[in-house]
Formats: sequence, C-alpha cells, structure tokens
Amino acid sequence: MARKAADHARVPNGLSQSAWLSHACDIGWQQLAQVGGSSERRFALILNLWCSPAHSTGNCMNPSEISTPRRTLLKGSSAAVFAAFAGPIAALASRTAQASACVPASASLLAASPYGPIAPVNDLVTGLPLIQLPAGFSYKSYGWTGDLMTDGLATPGNHDGMGVVRARKVGRSSEIVLVRNHERSTSTNAANIIGASRPSVAKHDTGITGTNYQVGGTSNIVFRDGNFVESYASFGGTYRNCAGGSSNWGSWLTNEEIRSNAVSST
Repeated sequence: MARKAADHARVPNGLSQSAWLSHACDIGWQQLAQVGGSSERRFALILNLWCSPAHSTGNCMNPSEISTPRRTLLKGSSAAVFAAFAGPIAALASRTAQASACVPASASLLAASPYGPIAPVNDLVTGLPLIQLPAGFSYKSYGWTGDLMTDGLATPGNHDGMGVVRARKVGRSSEIVLVRNHERSTSTNAANIIGASRPSVAKHDTGITGTNYQVGGTSNIVFRDGNFVESYASFGGTYRNCAGGSSNWGSWLTNEEIRSNAVSST
C-alpha cells in the first residue's frame, strides 16, 4: 500500500524519498500549515519534526539537531511518512507557478497593484520626494534623527520596530501614542544612553558591558487627528532594540537583538 501511494504521488523531478522530503522542507512547514485541507496540515506537523522551525526558510535539521523522540519517529520511517503525505504535498506543489518543482518559501511573485503605478511624491513636511506612492496618496515625515523632541532631547537614530500602544478620544479629536524602537548598539560614553540625564526616563541597564554602555531604547510619538503633536524619550539602557510588539494591556514589548552572554557591571 505504501508503494502504491508513493507511486501515485509522482515525486517531483524523480527525486528519491529522502531527497523529496528535504526538498519539501524548502517550501516551509509554516506555509504548509496555513494552506490546503486537513491532510496538508497533518503533513505540516510531520514536516515540523523533520525541519527546523527556527529557520524561516524551512531548512532541514542537521542530525545533531534532532531530538531523541524525533529520531525515534524518523528512524526507518521516511517511506511511511512519504507514503502518508506525498499526495497532499504533491497537490500543493501542483498549485505553484513552477509545476515541475516545489517553489521555495523565499520565492515571490510580482503582481500589478490595484492602486496603479507608483511615482515620486513630495513629503508634506519637507517638500522632498522621499518615497514613491500611487496617485492620490500623501505622507508626512516626522522624528528625523537629531531633531529636538518635546522633552528637549535629540531624537535617537536607528529607527526600527514600532507599534501603537494607546488610542483614545481627546475632546473631539482622536489621539494615538506610537512607541518606536531605536536599534542602537553601544558607546563608550554613558551620556549617550537614551534619557541618560533624565530620571523620568526608564532604563534597563546603565552599567558597563565589557567596555561599553548599551545605548538602545525607545521613544514615544503622539499624533492627534493624523498630525504630529509631541515626542519624548521613553526607555534606555538596552542593546539593539529591533523588533517588538504591542501588548493587550497598552504597553510595548521591545526586543533586543543580541547574541552574547556578556554581563553588565550593574
């Protein structure tokens, strides 16, 4: 029965069973879990045991990365896994733009925009053509590096992840508060810590890590009815604040991008 199912699936490009499973990893187990029917989702769960979910491209795990339970499942069972799920994955592959082979998760397809072609558009604040937009769209820039914020401090550089943490009515106006990461690394000068001279600015660490201070952090920007109102430093003493997320209770989870076990002096 396993042989019949495998023959019926028609392995793309005549790949071996093990090579086919490795090739399937390139599609990405997360993508498989989101498309197709329940059979394809079941395959995604099996593929999760074979591929490393830590890699967004779905790269297959090295033998040393496979835990004992995973080894037990996979040992001598590649044919069974292949037979059980070859049909669903083959059906998924047939939907791709390249019918003869599985399309990697990194592949993309250009499509015409429903808003029409883009062209340079002048910023409503500076008058400079900073970005390109479809006809009828406009934008305003704010918070340039070095600009003085409302609290008198200079706007930190290396703008990165951001999110809205508050939306409320102020009189008849609508107001939002946006928290913005600054993916700054280190400095030998403690004065470069965001909000260093302001006790009101929360700080994670003001000590020395190695020979440097950590100068990443966040700033807050307030908009009312779509217009910039104010900005101020909100958090400092962190390292390379890259991504983050708005919580359900009106706060911002800022994430440091770091690969180090260095310990601060504090």
